[in-house]
Amino acid sequence: MYRYFPQIKRMAESFPSLSHTVNTLAEAGFIHESSRAILQPTFADLRELARRTRFRADSTLASLSDDEFNRGQEALDRAADISPSDPVIDTIDLAVFRLSS
Repeated sequence: MYRYFPQIKRMAESFPSLSHTVNTLAEAGFIHESSRAILQPTFADLRELARRTRFRADSTLASLSDDEFNRGQEALDRAADISPSDPVIDTIDLAVFRLSS
């Protein structure tokens, strides 16, 4: 999404980091067992992503100005026309915690 809507990166940077989350949960009595990055297929292809973003239901997209959103949507639509079968894969952090005894 950052490729087509680069302005949403500033919002994502305001989300709590993994280290902040680990520290916060440690203060609440949880032990951090492990963490790893997971590749998660999010959309079958760019066309599906383009169809979904048109709803502007994602809170990060809702925060964009109309001009920012329209420019990003147009870029995404063009990309979907060029490479319609490219899957959309997100990288997410998975953290496992357990409550200390």
